[in-house]
Amino acid sequence: MAKLLENYREALNELFKDSTYVGFSFDTNFSLMFSRSQKRFIGDKELPSNFKLVITSEWRVGSKVEWRDYKKQFDTSKAVEEDEPVQAFILSILRWSEDSRVSDTSVVDGELCITFNDSISLYIDNNEEEDYSWIIEQVKYDVNECEWSIVCEENRFYINF
Repeated sequence: MAKLLENYREALNELFKDSTYVGFSFDTNFSLMFSRSQKRFIGDKELPSNFKLVITSEWRVGSKVEWRDYKKQFDTSKAVEEDEPVQAFILSILRWSEDSRVSDTSVVDGELCITFNDSISLYIDNNEEEDYSWIIEQVKYDVNECEWSIVCEENRFYINF
């Protein structure tokens, strides 16, 4: 059972500290993957070194004015959602840049802000009304840690369950 996290700022800072953005996936929401090699703890509980941030609410890069101006550079007139192609472009660029290390996290004015190398900031709305705004989940890349998996390696198939 999940419990209300009173000291969420400390938890977010500890989780994201020394982490690097390593990629994203998209279906109806964006999932941003992060990784770090250093162990981090909240109390005596070790935090996951690989985790993803699933965003279901509105989000942008930079201030609202900067985001509006940035989007003008793209022709998204035929897109169903005009923000998503631009967001995917930015996340792709960030993935392959030297600016992908998280330098700060904060929660201000109802938004989670994640800043990368003191240059690019993502602002995620914390007030999604239909469901959760975002969720951070552990990612298990080691197939032996997963509850089940099927792996193909050199045309040999392995199942773990």
